[in-house]
Amino acid sequence: MLGINLNPEANAANRPKISRAGDPVRVLIRHTDEEAMIAEHALALDDQYRLQQD
Repeated sequence: MLGINLNPEANAANRPKISRAGDPVRVLIRHTDEEAMIAEHALALDDQYRLQQD
């Protein structure tokens, strides 16, 4: 789909590039920590709420 073909060996090895060589689309992996981002956003909202209450 969309010219994307994954390299199963690269994907299984958690390599940063998991597309196949020569494909028209390059697929790169970006590691994230969604839970930390949600916590940061929740704390920011809580801070805003507390400032509005003062």
